[in-house]
Amino acid sequence: MSIFRPPKPETNSQFYEELLAGKCTRWFWGKQRFDADKASRSASIARYFTQPVAGLIPSAARVLDVGCGAGNMLPVLAPLCRELVGLELSPVFVEACRQVVRRLELRNVRLLAASADHMPFPDAQFDALVAVDVLHHLFQLPACLAEMRRVLKPGGRLIVYEPNKLNPMLALFSLLDRNEWGLLSLGTPAAYRRVLGPHFSVDAVHYSGLIIGPDSRFNTAIADFLNHPASAPLLGWLNPKMRIVAHRAPTAVRAE
Repeated sequence: MSIFRPPKPETNSQFYEELLAGKCTRWFWGKQRFDADKASRSASIARYFTQPVAGLIPSAARVLDVGCGAGNMLPVLAPLCRELVGLELSPVFVEACRQVVRRLELRNVRLLAASADHMPFPDAQFDALVAVDVLHHLFQLPACLAEMRRVLKPGGRLIVYEPNKLNPMLALFSLLDRNEWGLLSLGTPAAYRRVLGPHFSVDAVHYSGLIIGPDSRFNTAIADFLNHPASAPLLGWLNPKMRIVAHRAPTAVRAE
């Protein structure tokens, strides 16, 4: 078993609640990471999240945002689907989500406080599941993935965004930050194919320029350069994120 495991859920929740409250920061990002208004205006999110994800979610879909945090992606996802459910363990984050829903009048969004390894839904309830910066924080990752598969309809899509450990700066920050240690056991295309394989059919893994926290013209320009058709084949692996798209096959897929 790797020593680089994510913290237990209660420890992880406490850290992010303190981050949300501005009681602590981490390197170049802090409370700004949870700004839903900023997320809805972000050029990076529009380019590297909204555009590709819109093509993967039918407008009539029922979507589950797993680990929705303080709700910064709720106003981005809500216009893409018929119904959006935000699932989050931390009551503090759920309350923050409620404020986002009320302030932005997201009428097709509802919220639930629950753990990802025991989701309070019947089988096959959702057309798509979205998990942004979540998997590497899950203490019981296999159990959570099994639950995700259970609540997803056969053929339904799982859309995952995760940090890219191949980016040297992200790898260093993850090593220095105990709350990000889970990434050190994952963080590569091969690793995500391996952990998802027993539960889903992985359709594609792409490097992505998505930046959620310190969004700026400079950072977006770097991401655009890394994703330009001329430079992506050589430098795309330096992107800050990976986008993984998978689907629920009729039967569980066994890892080789």
